Formats: sequence, C-alpha cells, structure tokens
Amino acid sequence: MFPLFWNVSYAPVYRWPGGGDWQQAVDTRTIVKAIAGPGSSDVEVECRAVERYSYGRQIGWLTEVLMGLQEDAGPQQKQRARDALVKLRKAAAWIDSIKP
Repeated sequence: MFPLFWNVSYAPVYRWPGGGDWQQAVDTRTIVKAIAGPGSSDVEVECRAVERYSYGRQIGWLTEVLMGLQEDAGPQQKQRARDALVKLRKAAAWIDSIKP
C-alpha cells in the first residue's frame, strides 16, 4: 500500500520565462475607451474622470448613499451616506467643469 501523502511529498516549483515576479502598468485610457465605445460623447472627459474618480470608487459612493436611504439604516450608516453624497456632488461638479 502507498503512504498516505506519497503524491504531495515532491512538489517542484517551475519558473517559466516571464513567470516570476513582475509588474504591468495598466493604461486606464485603453480600458475606458473599450468600455465607453462609440456611444460616448467625449471619451477624453471620461478618461480624465476615471483617472481622478475610479468606477469602483463612484459605485462605492452610490452604494453608500442607497444603503443610507433604507428604512432600517442606522445613524452611522446614514452619516456615511451623507459623506458619500458630498463626495458624489464634488465629483459631479468637477466633471461638469472639465466638459467642453
């Protein structure tokens, strides 16, 4: 009979070319242009907005505001919603200011 861990006693690690530690710079303009597509009015405005306020950050603020509007929201959650709404208004004002 085989030992209990006979198949995991030897586990080599292979480093293929380019398989080690490395970093990649992500160009947000390429991603935004792909997401926005031809229906966007001004891709450059969207690129600048995403560079300053990422989609994830904006969605997080919207989520905080919606959670604060729920009937069962506590005082701390309502305060976070007010703070997020201030940030959303600030972001919207900045985005309006960069539009042509």
